[in-house]
Amino acid sequence: MMQVGDRIGPYRVTRSLGQGGTGRTCEGLHELLGEKACLKEALPTTPRELLLREARILWGLHHPFLPTLRDVVEEPREKTLVIAMRFVEGTSLDALGKLTPEEAFPIFGRMIRALRVLHHRGIVHGDVKPANVIVEPDRHGAVLVDLGMAAVRPGYHTRPVGWTTKFAAPETLDGKPPLPESDLYSLGLSLVHVLGGDLEKRELPRAPEELIDWIVALTRKDPARRPRWETDDPMASFDRIARRVAGEAAYYTES
Repeated sequence: MMQVGDRIGPYRVTRSLGQGGTGRTCEGLHELLGEKACLKEALPTTPRELLLREARILWGLHHPFLPTLRDVVEEPREKTLVIAMRFVEGTSLDALGKLTPEEAFPIFGRMIRALRVLHHRGIVHGDVKPANVIVEPDRHGAVLVDLGMAAVRPGYHTRPVGWTTKFAAPETLDGKPPLPESDLYSLGLSLVHVLGGDLEKRELPRAPEELIDWIVALTRKDPARRPRWETDDPMASFDRIARRVAGEAAYYTES
């Protein structure tokens, strides 16, 4: 496993960042360019192919609210496979604590745009949760990270790779094929969590009624009854709510 001070290709490992369901991440420095990168390697229990699949997904993604792939490097002695991504300077949404709707709207506006890009490319993220969102205060941005559990064009026989139980949709917990609506369910629960609500009851303390209705629609047990991009466009309805509650000047997403 990577250690501080190790050299992986052109990168020197400078700091451990954390560990997720499929991999461990570190801050690295590109020694020629002097630029930071986020380095991710698979856990010993994670098949190498999962990290390669994540790299292939990221290869074709170019969006400010999603990770950007910089490199794929193999350390020749131990055959350690590492993917290098743009380093996102910020804090996880989970670490920010409880937010007001006005504070949460721009962040979730960016998250739903990230999901729209993924879903229109046939990719289901599979693990949408506050811990997988990095908020960039200096750039007024938010990046939906960790596609290690993503599914590409899932079909009838596709099964979820993994999930975080308290944010997972019922069909995911049942081991059924991942759906775009499964990500939207997790997005709704993430908003409940960030606003200080009750995840089990999907209740919010003193929130605008139209926002509560939007969350209730996203978190219906039956995925066929949740909003879809092709029909209801959950992003458009969220934007309308955010602009009405926060005002045009306070709500912007840049993309």
